[in-house]
Amino acid sequence: MRCARAAGLDSPTVIDEQMSRGFPGATAETSWRTAPESAITSYGLLDMRRAVSEDTYVMVYAYTRVHAETAGKVMLEVQHDDMIKIWINGVHAYTNRSTLPATLTRQLVPVQLRKGPNDVLVKICQLQNNWEFGLRFVSDSGRPVPVTGLPTAPLVR
Repeated sequence: MRCARAAGLDSPTVIDEQMSRGFPGATAETSWRTAPESAITSYGLLDMRRAVSEDTYVMVYAYTRVHAETAGKVMLEVQHDDMIKIWINGVHAYTNRSTLPATLTRQLVPVQLRKGPNDVLVKICQLQNNWEFGLRFVSDSGRPVPVTGLPTAPLVR
């Protein structure tokens, strides 16, 4: 999807419109596909240039579902390059309009997981240069939280 240079994450899409009615699915304007394993970097980030396109001023959505053994508050560790917006179970969890490299954007964000399946939706923009992100669920002490999910995320563009 094209993303206006000035608007970035605020460029409206059909998926943004669907969020008000529940978690979005495929539409006539969008199609989902699975990101190839070759798009995962040695640092565990999803390289969107390998997964989607080397175009500039574009955005995509990535989706996965993780299964949590127990319900509760956890920390979502986020790294990204460029702008990113994240929803957990349809609830907005995080937005950052920074275009810094993923090594400089690491954030810990408190989120609520429910026992069983949890939907994770990411909207990420590409302005120029690198385009990647990584998410990880951790405890307050930084230890990984036991969740299972899809090894690579479906993408829509």
